[in-house]
Order: sequence, then structure tokens, then C-alpha cells
Amino acid sequence: NASAYTGASIATGYTAAKCTDANADQTSAHSCNDPWSGHDLDDLANGASYGRVQLSILDSGYLYLLRKSADSTERLLVTAGGIEAYANNVKNFELASGIAYLGDQANEYIKLSSSGIQIYDGASLYATYGAITTLGLVASEHISLSATAIQFKDGANVYTELAAGILKLGLVSGGEYIHIDSTGIEGYGGAVKRFEITSAGLVYLGDQSNEHIKLSSSGLQIYDGATQLALYGATTLIGREAANQSNVKISAGQLEIRNNVTAVITLAANGNVTLTGEIVSLNNLKGYTAGDVVLIRSEVEHSYTGTGGGDFWNKVKEISIGKGGTIRISFAMWAQNKNYCEGRIYRNGAGVGTIRIPALSATYQTWSEDIAGWSRGDLIQLFVNVEQSVGTIKVKEFRLSASALTAGETAVILE
Repeated sequence: NASAYTGASIATGYTAAKCTDANADQTSAHSCNDPWSGHDLDDLANGASYGRVQLSILDSGYLYLLRKSADSTERLLVTAGGIEAYANNVKNFELASGIAYLGDQANEYIKLSSSGIQIYDGASLYATYGAITTLGLVASEHISLSATAIQFKDGANVYTELAAGILKLGLVSGGEYIHIDSTGIEGYGGAVKRFEITSAGLVYLGDQSNEHIKLSSSGLQIYDGATQLALYGATTLIGREAANQSNVKISAGQLEIRNNVTAVITLAANGNVTLTGEIVSLNNLKGYTAGDVVLIRSEVEHSYTGTGGGDFWNKVKEISIGKGGTIRISFAMWAQNKNYCEGRIYRNGAGVGTIRIPALSATYQTWSEDIAGWSRGDLIQLFVNVEQSVGTIKVKEFRLSASALTAGETAVILE
């Protein structure tokens, strides 16, 4: 019944078809389906609805999907660049050029791309899960995990790293760090190895190219580079073992002072001392104290007859001493003429004793005197003086005495 379709328009050719019948179930007062431009909803404001139908808008290549609402704050936007989803007029989802964003990109959100999954707070990246995984703010302190290493970092600086079974603690680029691997533990300062414990049980303290200490089953060793300067162990060695180098070696049975490996002085456990060389100086030995124990004596009688002409002192006896101190010196003297005969003790050619004048007698007269200031090697001398040619003087029993003999020392009789 054609009369029932009052107001209907029949399209001719390729014109747009519209339904304007007020009695029809229409979505718009002016809705058309254009074969060239697609379906178009005319004459309705964006976001408006008719009945309970959710509206979509396809306009110039943009598709708007709107929820039933008086406005468009909740929407899904499909563009040539991607897809965007808004809630409360804030973009909370985006898919564009193979990159997906979940969350408000001005605040906390997740980004998915070829780099992996990334967690952001605004422009600050706090975590990445991908070929390289990072946890924490990469501009400051964070953890980085890759196929080859785990790193604790402060920005670009690596402070701890575990890679290929090697653990490094500290800033390697700064030169202060610990290195741990299957061979042992190494400590560095100023980019120089200052400490090492090896898997073989060796410990080094100090720069091994210079002065350092080594601890091993052999004991504690002190080195300068490759040169050993001391060893403390079952056998102790102080000094270098090398040509023309002196050292001290201490073992369980003795102490040796050596030239290279040859002992020149040996002190045995029983207290015996062996010297391979000569004693050149004993000036630092404790000196003698005057006493009555005879050290050295010359008993033979010597006589001297004056030639006249003045005061002339002549040496008749002389003893060299091996140690200094204070020595008691005695001698016996007889004179033919007491007025012209004298005797005196000299030290190295200089008189130090009291001038003695014997009494005229048929027997010898003995004098004794304690004289200090003697040194090892000094000459103790007995001089006499006969002023007239008629005088004759005789001396004997020239003796040096002290409070005691030195250990191992025996009295010496010269003549």
C-alpha cells in the first residue's frame, strides 16, 4: 500500500537514502547511508543518544566510541596513528606505532615496546623488564640485570657487579674495589692491588710490585718486589740472601750472622760462639776495675845504666792491653844511686803515673798505683831515668791487675 509510506523518498541512481518517516524506528531525524562516504549520523550532537542506543562517530577517518552519557569524558578514540582510551577525560591507554601505554602518562604508567616492559612515574623510568632489566630510578641508585651481568648502579656508575662468576664490590672506575673470582679475593686502592687471598691459601698485603708482606705455610715473608728481605717461620731470616749481603738466620739450634749463606758468627744453643773472622775492635766491652787479680805480668829483671848528660827517660818494659778500664799497675825497682834514679808508668809514650825514687838499699822496693782511662790497644809502659853515668837501675815484676778476669780469660805471663 503505497499510501502507507507517505514522505518516503526513493533513491535514484547513487543518491543517499534517508528515512524521514516520523512513524519509523529511526536513529536520527536525518540518517543516511552513503555508498561513497559510509554511514553518517546527521543532526545529532556528539555524545547524544536516541532511546538507549550507544553512539559512535566515524568522522574523517576518526572513530569515536562513546558511552551513554551527556558528555564525551569516557571514550575510545581510533585514529590513523593508533588507539586511545580516556576515563574522566584523562588518557589511560594508548596503542600507537607498536608501543602500548597503560595508565596516565603524566603520572604512573606502564609502557610496552621492543625495549620491553617499562614502569614510569612521569618522565622518570623506575623499572624495565626486557633484554636488560632495571629496578629503580636509572638516573640514581638502581639494579641492572642482563644476560651477562647483575649490577648495582648509581646512574652510570657501577658499584657492584656479578658477571661470568666474578664479583666486584666498589667503584672499579674509581680504583677502589674488591675483586672475587675462583682464584681468590683481591682488594684494590688507587687502581693498584693492595691485598690478595688466593685459593691456594696465600695472603699478600701491600703492592706486590713494591714493598709487601706474604703469608703462607712457609711463614711470614717481607718483600721488596721479588726480593725477600725477611722470613719469620720455623726458620727466621732477617736480611737478604745474595752476594755481599749480610743477614741473620735463626733456627731451632742456633743463631747465625751470615754473609749471603755463609755463617761468620754462630751462637749455638749451649752458648758457644764461633767466629770465622778476626775481632777488630772491642772498645765497647765493659772495662776493667782495679783489683788484685793478675791479668798480665812480666817478671824478668831488666837493668839500665845511665850515660850521663841530663834527664832522659828510657822504656824498659811494655804491655799492650785488649780491654780498657782502670788497672792496678805495680813494679819492683832497685837503684844504685837514689839521687839520680827514677821510675814511672807511661801510656803510649806519655807519663801518667807518679815518679818513683827508690831508697838506697840492697833489696828491691815495690810500688803499686791504680790508673784509669785505659782503652783497648793502649800500651802500658815502664820508663826509667838515670841522670848520671854513675847510676844503674833495675826493674822486675811488672804486673797489671784487676778485680776479676773476664769470662774465658786467663792470666798471661810474658817473660
